[in-house]
Amino acid sequence: MKVSEIMTSKPVTVSPGDTLAGVVGLMAKHKISGVPVVSRNKLVSVVTQTDVIKAIDVYKKVNKNSLSFEVVLGLLDSRDKKMKTAIGRMLKTKVGELKRKKLVSVDVDEDLYKSAALINMHGIDRLPVTKNGRLVGIITKTDLILAIEKWQAD
Repeated sequence: MKVSEIMTSKPVTVSPGDTLAGVVGLMAKHKISGVPVVSRNKLVSVVTQTDVIKAIDVYKKVNKNSLSFEVVLGLLDSRDKKMKTAIGRMLKTKVGELKRKKLVSVDVDEDLYKSAALINMHGIDRLPVTKNGRLVGIITKTDLILAIEKWQAD
């Protein structure tokens, strides 16, 4: 089975000039944990919940898990003016200013096994799918599980 058969086409994306506030809004709205960063139609990075939490967690006190993202969203709704002001400044950070990690992606024509291996090897939850460096989709752990379940049912 090919990656193209199970990927999500046209994933939600951001650009390097977008702010973390915009990223948080997109993640909350679409109930996703990461978004590819695209510049001039080329994939350049991925921003995840962990990246947002690291930007806020300057003292490394917040646990880096999915519940932490809910804590961050709760802090954004806080009535504490100092907290709200500090987080507001941080949320103005541009996506392009974040420290870049090694970008891992998979070609649209690769088989499903390679994408599963890359996700496992790099400990990531999502894998951008590219064709000639351009983002054409995204594949997640959930997509892999659904593909396995479908394969098992056939």
